[in-house]
Amino acid sequence: MPLKLTSKTSLILIISAFICSRTMFVLLDDSEGPNLLVVSVMAGILYIISFVVYIRYHKLAQMSLSKRVSVAVGVQIVLATIFYFSLR
Repeated sequence: MPLKLTSKTSLILIISAFICSRTMFVLLDDSEGPNLLVVSVMAGILYIISFVVYIRYHKLAQMSLSKRVSVAVGVQIVLATIFYFSLR
């Protein structure tokens, strides 16, 4: 049975996706700085992937809510790190 996504959980995942995305593009050496559109698209990608992990990963169903959210945020951090090193 798939897990439900509450509004608090969704908000946490969205905020952490924007933080990870913004941090990733700030660390890139660009004289103009990060573009808002690019940051938003990358945050959307990070959110969608963490949303899928949160909803569909069966072992998460046995964890508490805080651990599930922590795993989803951890997935975002790992993906942002991978994207950063691949764009560098």
